[in-house]
Amino acid sequence: MRIRRVAPLSMVKILAFICAVIGAILALLALAGAVIGPTAAEAPGVNVLFGAGAIVVAPILYGVLGAIGALIASVAYNVAADLMGGLELA
Repeated sequence: MRIRRVAPLSMVKILAFICAVIGAILALLALAGAVIGPTAAEAPGVNVLFGAGAIVVAPILYGVLGAIGALIASVAYNVAADLMGGLELA
Protein backbone atom coordinates (compact mmCIF):
# COMPACT_ATOMS: atom_id res chain seq x y z
CA MET A 1 0.00 0.00 0.00
CA ARG A 2 1.34 3.39 -0.99
CA ILE A 3 0.35 6.79 0.34
CA ARG A 4 0.54 8.96 -2.75
CA ARG A 5 -1.38 11.97 -1.51
CA VAL A 6 -2.38 13.63 1.75
CA ALA A 7 -5.43 15.89 1.93
CA PRO A 8 -4.00 19.17 3.27
CA LEU A 9 -7.13 20.35 5.09
CA SER A 10 -7.58 16.98 6.76
CA MET A 11 -4.01 17.09 8.02
CA VAL A 12 -4.47 20.70 9.15
CA LYS A 13 -7.52 19.81 11.26
CA ILE A 14 -5.81 16.92 12.99
CA LEU A 15 -2.49 18.64 13.69
CA ALA A 16 -4.14 21.91 14.77
CA PHE A 17 -6.13 19.96 17.37
CA ILE A 18 -3.08 18.02 18.58
CA CYS A 19 -0.99 21.19 18.84
CA ALA A 20 -3.79 23.02 20.68
CA VAL A 21 -3.96 20.19 23.24
CA ILE A 22 -0.19 20.36 23.70
CA GLY A 23 -0.48 24.15 24.11
CA ALA A 24 -3.15 23.69 26.79
CA ILE A 25 -0.96 21.25 28.70
CA LEU A 26 1.99 23.63 28.53
CA ALA A 27 -0.25 26.51 29.61
CA LEU A 28 -1.29 24.57 32.70
CA LEU A 29 2.37 24.03 33.51
CA ALA A 30 3.01 27.76 33.03
CA LEU A 31 0.13 28.57 35.39
CA ALA A 32 1.48 26.18 38.00
CA GLY A 33 4.91 27.76 37.67
CA ALA A 34 3.41 31.23 37.99
CA VAL A 35 1.52 30.31 41.14
CA ILE A 36 4.34 28.52 42.95
CA GLY A 37 7.31 30.23 41.33
CA PRO A 38 9.99 32.13 43.25
CA THR A 39 8.48 35.55 42.51
CA ALA A 40 4.94 34.55 43.48
CA ALA A 41 5.40 36.08 46.95
CA GLU A 42 6.64 39.39 45.53
CA ALA A 43 3.86 40.06 43.00
CA PRO A 44 1.25 37.29 43.15
CA GLY A 45 -1.31 39.06 40.96
CA VAL A 46 1.07 39.57 38.06
CA ASN A 47 2.22 35.96 37.99
CA VAL A 48 -1.28 34.53 38.18
CA LEU A 49 -2.42 36.93 35.46
CA PHE A 50 0.48 35.77 33.27
CA GLY A 51 -0.39 32.11 33.93
CA ALA A 52 -4.09 32.67 33.25
CA GLY A 53 -3.23 34.53 30.05
CA ALA A 54 -1.12 31.58 28.98
CA ILE A 55 -4.14 29.30 29.35
CA VAL A 56 -5.98 31.38 26.76
CA VAL A 57 -3.13 32.35 24.43
CA ALA A 58 -0.99 29.19 24.30
CA PRO A 59 -3.58 26.74 22.89
CA ILE A 60 -4.65 29.26 20.25
CA LEU A 61 -1.08 30.10 19.30
CA TYR A 62 0.02 26.46 19.19
CA GLY A 63 -3.09 25.51 17.20
CA VAL A 64 -2.56 28.23 14.59
CA LEU A 65 1.16 27.54 14.23
CA GLY A 66 0.47 23.80 14.06
CA ALA A 67 -2.11 24.37 11.32
CA ILE A 68 0.31 26.48 9.28
CA GLY A 69 3.06 23.89 9.70
CA ALA A 70 0.70 21.06 8.75
CA LEU A 71 -0.40 22.88 5.62
CA ILE A 72 3.19 23.48 4.53
CA ALA A 73 4.19 19.88 5.36
CA SER A 74 1.24 18.32 3.52
CA VAL A 75 1.84 20.39 0.39
CA ALA A 76 5.55 19.53 0.52
CA TYR A 77 4.71 15.84 0.96
CA ASN A 78 2.33 15.90 -2.01
CA VAL A 79 4.99 17.48 -4.23
CA ALA A 80 7.64 14.99 -3.08
CA ALA A 81 5.23 12.05 -3.46
CA ASP A 82 4.46 13.09 -7.04
CA LEU A 83 8.18 13.07 -7.80
CA MET A 84 9.13 9.89 -5.92
CA GLY A 85 5.98 7.81 -5.90
CA GLY A 86 4.81 8.21 -2.33
CA LEU A 87 5.39 6.40 0.93
CA GLU A 88 5.17 2.64 0.94
CA LEU A 89 3.74 0.98 4.05
CA ALA A 90 4.99 -2.51 4.77
